[in-house]
Parts: sequence; C-alpha cells; structure tokens
Amino acid sequence: MPKISELQRESRRQQILEAALACFSENGFHQTGIADIVRRSGMSHGAVYGYFQSKDDIIEALADDRHQREAALNAVVQKVQNPIDGLLALVRAYARSLIIGLVKKAQSTRQLPGDLSADAVARSFIALFQGFVLQVAWGEDIDVGECVAVVDRMLRGLALSAGKPGRANRGVSSRASL
Repeated sequence: MPKISELQRESRRQQILEAALACFSENGFHQTGIADIVRRSGMSHGAVYGYFQSKDDIIEALADDRHQREAALNAVVQKVQNPIDGLLALVRAYARSLIIGLVKKAQSTRQLPGDLSADAVARSFIALFQGFVLQVAWGEDIDVGECVAVVDRMLRGLALSAGKPGRANRGVSSRASL
C-alpha cells in the first residue's frame, strides 16, 4: 500500500468530515449511514474506515474539530486589547464560517460551481459587505436597495455558472499580498 504524506492524510480526513457534515445537514444524524458518507466523499468504504471506525467516531471528530477552531479563535480574541475589536473579530470569523458552510452546501448540490474555493467566495462577499460599510462610514450616499439588487444578481449569475467550465485566474495571479 503506497504511503501518503501527513498533508494528504489530513486532506482525506477533511474530505470525509465535509461529506459527513453535508449528509448530516441534508438528512440528519439518524437518517445518514456510513454508506451515504462514503458515497458523498467519493472514497471507498475501506478508505473511510481507515480513518473512522464508525459514524459515532465521525460525529466525535466533527465536534472535536469545531471545538479546536473555537478554542483557537477564543485565544486570539482574549489577547485583543479593545473589546470592540475582539467582538468584530468574532463576528467576522463566525460570519465567514457560516458563509463557507452555505457555499459548500450549495456546491455539494451543484447550485454553485464546485471549482471555486468556498473560502474565496466567502471572502469576496464579505469584502463587498465591508466595502458598503466603508462607503457609509465615509458619508457616501448609498441606495442600499440597489446595492442589494446588484449582489443578488451577482449571486444568481454565480449560481447559473454552476456546471460550466471555470474561467478563473485568466491572467491573474492566484495569490495576492496586500
């Protein structure tokens, strides 16, 4: 059996957990079986059982991962001097994780293109929102209804592109440092 790197192993573990989360979200814990998770993950039964012995182990791993993320976020926020900055950091992190979850769910049902990074989609929508907030802070006269209509059209356009070949990164660097 070929050896895989620790990074590949963790990536496969995450693939299983994401598949399980999607199945649990759609069907509930009790209606979801290992076969559903295996099918959604695209891996074999043996591969999934190589990471988790049972559905209960998967549920426990999901809870542990969530707890670790929350503990890390709490540790960072505790070090912030200004409580308002801490609250804003929590809201941003929580909102981003919710958006990422919704994007992944839409991707799993092919409502949004699967070739786009869920994190990048979330960051893009958050950047739009932050841009609107800045414009209001600068005293710009903004028609919120019109802006919402534009964002709505953008999201619907993105949804329409699901299943079509991606055209990302045309001449654009894949990483930017600001």
